[in-house]
Amino acid sequence: MTSRSLSEKQENPPDESEEASEANATPSSDPDDEDVMDTMKLTRDISPQPAFDINGDPIVPSQYEKLLYGATVEVHFALTSWVFLGKDAKAMNIPVIREMLVASPPRPPIASPMKKKI
Repeated sequence: MTSRSLSEKQENPPDESEEASEANATPSSDPDDEDVMDTMKLTRDISPQPAFDINGDPIVPSQYEKLLYGATVEVHFALTSWVFLGKDAKAMNIPVIREMLVASPPRPPIASPMKKKI
């Protein structure tokens, strides 16, 4: 398997007016996340983690929240270990996600008879 990075520094960052592609879509509805992602899009090539539905079809990043939130997901990953020797010797274990597969989709929300749109 090959290793992949979530983002790589761009050689020639695009102008701010250039539109983001589907691959650079923010897979979150949190406005704070969107601000961070907008800043990163100007200087980095964003590479979302690959995610696949039950049938093995790829899920596009703009659908991550809708299709992955609340789902049971099987994650394939590798564990990379780094040991730093010296006066303050440390060991770091970093999980590197290879792919995510939806094992079971999210359950539909339970409609409460008490909740009604006005």
